[in-house]
Amino acid sequence: MSKALISIKPQHTGLLWTKVRPTTLSFSSRQTISTAGILYDDGYNGLCLSTRALRTAIERSGVTLDAVYLDACLMNCVEALYELNEVTPYIVSATYYTPDVGGEYSYLVKRLATSANYEQALAGYCDDVADYWLRCEEAGINPGDYKASDINAISSDQLRSAAPALKAFIDQLTQDYSDPQLAQKIDAVSAKALANETEYPLYDLCAYFDSLMVNVPSTALADAARKAKDGMMKSKLNSRVTTLMHR
Repeated sequence: MSKALISIKPQHTGLLWTKVRPTTLSFSSRQTISTAGILYDDGYNGLCLSTRALRTAIERSGVTLDAVYLDACLMNCVEALYELNEVTPYIVSATYYTPDVGGEYSYLVKRLATSANYEQALAGYCDDVADYWLRCEEAGINPGDYKASDINAISSDQLRSAAPALKAFIDQLTQDYSDPQLAQKIDAVSAKALANETEYPLYDLCAYFDSLMVNVPSTALADAARKAKDGMMKSKLNSRVTTLMHR
């Protein structure tokens, strides 16, 4: 096989790589963000690796990775993406939840073997896995485990291009929060993020931008939110949510 997937997926975490290119590093874990941990040692001392430490390890290894696949919940967050965007051109991850069945890596092997390029392979894999999860749900495998499950393929180059707009949004948000009337409206929007487990299960950063544009219209903040959202959306090669809920 001229193209190879590098991954294994035991119960908690796994990684494997090869010198055959393209090279994908895959992790299966849970609740992995920059300030939490990855690769937990559940069988020995409970220690883990931070996402920042993972980035440092990849940098020091001297290995060029064509993609990092984070087969875990909540990893498609700005913090984790920006930690890893300098060490790989592509990141595959979930904004919301990854079912316990996880990704189906045989689909990625097929995509890598048949696609015209790596971007096409990763985008197609996202579709394949989302369809796989829907079939698992219909077959009654782990009932109720597919609520708001999603998978995304992210371009690191496009993500870096979005950075100025994202910073401009944060600066504008900080400035506008000094205005009591605007602060009250911003707080009402931000409260939805705290209820994403119940009332707003698909409330992500782009949804936050949308809410600000609706609730704080015709302001510099709304304009900054619009530009930041456009930049973030351009970084996605593909994105699928298996169970669409009313936001």
